[in-house]
Amino acid sequence: LPSLSGMPIGEPTLNPPASVRPTPHLSPVPSIPTAPSTNQTRSPSVEVSSTPSSLSSMSSQPTFSPSLLELVTTNRRPLSRCQGNCKLDSHCQRGLVCFLREGVEAVPGCSGEGKPTRNYCCDRPEDYLLFVGRGDIEAPMKACEADCDSDSDCSGILICEQREGDEEVPGCRGWARSGRDYCRWPDTQSPSLSPSTSDPTSSSRPSDIISASPSAGPTISYSPTADYYQYTKIGTSCEHLGELWNTTAPDNYQGPEPFPDKSNVALQFFTFGDTPYDHQCDTCNTCIGEDGSKEADCTRFDCILKNITMDDLPLNNTCTYEGPDYNCVQNSIIPFMNSVISAGDAAFILHAGDIMKGGDVAESKRCTSYNFNSRKDLFANASNFLLVPGDNDWTECYEYDLYSNTDPAREMWRATFADVPSPFNQFSRDFPGGGRPFIHRKPGNPEMFFFEYNNIAFFGLNRVGNRMSYISDIATVDLNGEWVNERLSLVNTTCPYESIVILAQALLKPVVYDMVDIYIEACGLLPLLVITGDYHPDTFCMTKKETDHRLELTVEAYRSGPLLVSVIRDPTGLKGDYFHVDDSDLVDSNRDCPTYF
Repeated sequence: LPSLSGMPIGEPTLNPPASVRPTPHLSPVPSIPTAPSTNQTRSPSVEVSSTPSSLSSMSSQPTFSPSLLELVTTNRRPLSRCQGNCKLDSHCQRGLVCFLREGVEAVPGCSGEGKPTRNYCCDRPEDYLLFVGRGDIEAPMKACEADCDSDSDCSGILICEQREGDEEVPGCRGWARSGRDYCRWPDTQSPSLSPSTSDPTSSSRPSDIISASPSAGPTISYSPTADYYQYTKIGTSCEHLGELWNTTAPDNYQGPEPFPDKSNVALQFFTFGDTPYDHQCDTCNTCIGEDGSKEADCTRFDCILKNITMDDLPLNNTCTYEGPDYNCVQNSIIPFMNSVISAGDAAFILHAGDIMKGGDVAESKRCTSYNFNSRKDLFANASNFLLVPGDNDWTECYEYDLYSNTDPAREMWRATFADVPSPFNQFSRDFPGGGRPFIHRKPGNPEMFFFEYNNIAFFGLNRVGNRMSYISDIATVDLNGEWVNERLSLVNTTCPYESIVILAQALLKPVVYDMVDIYIEACGLLPLLVITGDYHPDTFCMTKKETDHRLELTVEAYRSGPLLVSVIRDPTGLKGDYFHVDDSDLVDSNRDCPTYF
């Protein structure tokens, strides 16, 4: 292999300076917007015009004539007024909010019903809940704004509604932050506000009236309150974890957003998984012909039929199953991620396992060199791509030996996707902050990896499905836990890490958390993000376990767009690291390929 950053293979490169990475020069390519949402900070601060007449002279001031609701089926962001489907305020243009709907409720300032249950961007109605800051802000808060401490923090006769959890705020609607206190009208003074008649121009909030010259946009400064750095509920829950744990579906959370200048961003990366599957479809009958060339409609084998009756498929088949999932990853998802990485807005890509359809344990005949090489050629086009095994391409491969750490299919996986000379053994390009880390791989199990960058530790583990495996169940010690402990114990006296990220296909066994806890006991509490796949949800889940410091992120599947994960670091150093997830695919379907260009 060529040397990395002028250093020979086997010698790790140094981390970049501890200061947060510099803002890269962005070329005009598609990127995911990262402006802070107005529901997470009292800023941006804006200058409010003193007279209504000044508004008419602003060429940049938007008009408020009702627009027809429009569901955007591509992933264009930020969304304009009356466009959907948004999930967070940050999906909308600055000054707009994401109006949450359970049916076909009227969206303020917009006309039409739109698609049922879809959310649309609009100007904030006066009775729509909004978090603007703490009770010590300079100006009193208006109706349905938080976070007040007492009635004196609210305007006029408004009162501060004290809340301990998710209680409703009388007279207000929308999504309220758990445990936050909102200003509201007294019960006998509540104004009559209707979604269909609310006038978006009547609000006197600074974000609704911006003073600016025609030649320049408004002057915006970002001064987040102390509460900016926290996790907040986003109004949805993770159903598959509720079923798995036999309990109420846990709430989904979101971390603080990156600033536009990324001064609070330690690192950004993409993650996705469970793709390409491509099975039981009319266009998946692809293979390698006798002359070594690809056949779009295989004549050597009936790959589609044998996908259903696996026993009849010859072991030496050349099927590659390159159908809609494969084409979506090749023509849409990878080019999009590469463009964002080229712009300096992400560093690398993590795939959470399952690169093809599987079968029963030790019975799948899809684990061939032809199918593996098909996936290798696909992902070799992605910048700085890493992956971990999934059960479909590991324990379900033909003649998998539960009582051994190796067999022909596993050695073929390791050679193709992890070990030297695989194109995924090391990173191939520098990160936006400069340099690239050396990837350490566990001897004997190169599918497990570790690297560190900007005081963040990254692990790739071999935890596949919820089936028994040699790694986690048969070996004398859990090899995943052993690998985590081996790497963390090297630095448990210097304690360099601000956060830890672990990638695996399936939920981890407790021993892995135990090994992380040993490091925490020595170095102090720090956040842990575990990224998994396997469950194929239509939209991602990020849940909290026990405290704000342990989070589980479940990626989507098939043709869903990738997630951009930002490691957010408080520039003051007081609040530590947080994780923000931006879904590049606004359509909640893993069967619709996103369009980015």
